[in-house]
Amino acid sequence: MGETEKQLPLEADDLEKLDLEGGAPVGCSILLALIFILPVLFMLTWGFSWLQVLLILLTLGVGSLAVFLYFRHALEEKRKAGMDIKGGVKRVFTSPMESQEMKSRAKTRHRRGALMSHETGELEMTYFVKVKGKDYEVPIETYMAIRPGELVEVHLGIHSDIPLGVFKAEQPLAASPTQSDANSG
Repeated sequence: MGETEKQLPLEADDLEKLDLEGGAPVGCSILLALIFILPVLFMLTWGFSWLQVLLILLTLGVGSLAVFLYFRHALEEKRKAGMDIKGGVKRVFTSPMESQEMKSRAKTRHRRGALMSHETGELEMTYFVKVKGKDYEVPIETYMAIRPGELVEVHLGIHSDIPLGVFKAEQPLAASPTQSDANSG
């Protein structure tokens, strides 16, 4: 059971997975606004001393740096995904699957405009397979179709390494005794 690696053209569903929408997440923009607004509100409400001003400036600086680094990471991922789309190819490697794992978590329901979400009481199952030491999320059909030790194909973005899919590989056919006898004689 050998490992192989090749490049294939991107398919339509691969392009959907690579087309990351928007720039940086909205949550970061809200966090950045709060980092600037809350210290100002604190100063206006309770007054301030020079020590408080220095502490607030330090908080603003550290918070801004953290948000900047997150924005930079998100934009870098988007840039790499764009390079994958422009290149038009994906990396596919075939390797034995090492293990499988199911994870469950409580399903949550989000209401538009609400700050909080609530649990519905239902469990949401997520299925993973481990190949070459890395976990990949797969649909239940793929999870049920393969067993540890079997060959799987892992499709990845060539620049971004974004997982595009994990599929059961076609197993190599063992030569039948009559064919091997005919070849040796």
